[in-house]
Amino acid sequence: MYSVITPKDIEWVEKLLLMCEESFNALNSPTFVMGDFKADNVLVQRSTEDWMLCGIFDFTTGYFGDGIADLPRIVIMYIDEDEEELAKLFIREFFNRCEDKEGFK
Repeated sequence: MYSVITPKDIEWVEKLLLMCEESFNALNSPTFVMGDFKADNVLVQRSTEDWMLCGIFDFTTGYFGDGIADLPRIVIMYIDEDEEELAKLFIREFFNRCEDKEGFK
């Protein structure tokens, strides 16, 4: 069972958000970072030409930040499952669909 959210809790969260405001504003495009991005936590659906994301599960470790933070977990998962080529493909497609970021080519 979850505890009751109090006015003190809300004040604490609002204070944290204000403390992080400069960092949030520095992001090119704030993105939902799942923190547990893996095949078991997403649903995809085939459209006429491509696959598209249609559902996400397990938001317990989610936050807003730089979307690249979700990349290591799924890449390591593929490598651990001896799917190195799939890991390489995932990385290549990820960066092909990302906006340019300083420090990345």
